[in-house]
Amino acid sequence: MKKRLLKRGVCLLMIICMVFTLAACSKKEEEKDELVMVWCSRDLNSEIGKKAQIILKHCVEEKNKNGGVNGAPVRVEFIDGGTEQQAYLDALLLALDVEGVDCIMGTAWSQFGIAASEYIEEAKIPVFNQCTNEELANCNEYYYLPRGTNFGMTYSWAQIGIDEGITKAAVIYMNSSSGFNQCGYIKDHFEKNGLEVVAEIPFDTTNTNDFTPHVLEAINSGADGVFIISNGDAQGVAIL
Repeated sequence: MKKRLLKRGVCLLMIICMVFTLAACSKKEEEKDELVMVWCSRDLNSEIGKKAQIILKHCVEEKNKNGGVNGAPVRVEFIDGGTEQQAYLDALLLALDVEGVDCIMGTAWSQFGIAASEYIEEAKIPVFNQCTNEELANCNEYYYLPRGTNFGMTYSWAQIGIDEGITKAAVIYMNSSSGFNQCGYIKDHFEKNGLEVVAEIPFDTTNTNDFTPHVLEAINSGADGVFIISNGDAQGVAIL
């Protein structure tokens, strides 16, 4: 748990650094209007939402104490992004309407980002998503991804499994674009190494609470190792 929280904090700090760097490059020295960032990534009452508010407020205070961005003060607004796709889309539309908005810190769920792509392309406002699905990198030129994409990371995970002696893998994965892609990368890497994925087991991220059937399918598949692809939330913990 501590490792996951640390990764989330580092990811958020990376996003903030990218926002400030982009703003410094785009704002000319003579421009003194404020830089407006809007957070609408997660439920503000969630663990990550509460931490984000503390971190962002502190970073903005420190930045403004040191002259802001090219002389422009920084302001951050918070809009609750919820945990469902429609809630995020609603929040994003509100974020786009914030007066003077320069950039948005967006979703950590790839499918939400893909669904919102047309709105962002039309608005032409930079959005720093916390996702890892490489499809987002190709959605439009206003999306920025501060983390490595699934393409490279998943092949690395597959190789770690092979190095640990897995020859017949089962993959339990969320039924999103990101989940399907990552399962495919694992299967591709195993097959290239003369090994096998013996079970591909998707689960519905919105309606699944009992993962016993999925785990039993993996156990009974003849696999000697299991890969789990889920968001960093209770579902992944439940499968483990």
